[in-house]
Amino acid sequence: FLWIVALVVFALGYAKFVLPAALFYASKSVELMLVVSLAWCFFICVAAILPFVGLPMELASLVAGIALATFPYSAEFNAKVKYIRDFFLILFFGSLGMMLPLPRWQTLGGMVFTLVVLLGVRWLGVFLPCVALGSAPRYAGIATINLSQVGELGLVLCSLGVAKGHIGEDTLLIVTLVYLITGVSTRFLVKY
Repeated sequence: FLWIVALVVFALGYAKFVLPAALFYASKSVELMLVVSLAWCFFICVAAILPFVGLPMELASLVAGIALATFPYSAEFNAKVKYIRDFFLILFFGSLGMMLPLPRWQTLGGMVFTLVVLLGVRWLGVFLPCVALGSAPRYAGIATINLSQVGELGLVLCSLGVAKGHIGEDTLLIVTLVYLITGVSTRFLVKY
């Protein structure tokens, strides 16, 4: 835990005092800013995976992204990194799909249970407070539908948990199936 705190303090301190000068110099060229920001992310990732630190690269990239988000150039970063990010998302979800086994009846039961709990909690936790605070039921329903899905971060955390042996592959399969069902259905429910 101390290494995580040290990495966050180092990254934010470096981003506060050193990185602004480099990004100000690089701001004359958008491509150079992209290279400097990617180099920053790789630098933090390499620092995190040093043998004596031993932090996951995913955590380091999240910390590096948070540090980059504090700059006024973050909109330019997002615009330029969008295609690279989408490419790696395709690779991640493709590899995740190839890892999934065929679901068993117990897994399908767990998926249905998780769906019912997720949807029930979202309607209780989002719809009812919105209506109670005076929002129109239609807008409260749209907000609830938009929030009624499992996020990509949940998939990343579950895949890390499987890789480290903390959770079983059945849990990853359940979360992935719930993600697929809720991700596809919310887009259609909001539209109609």
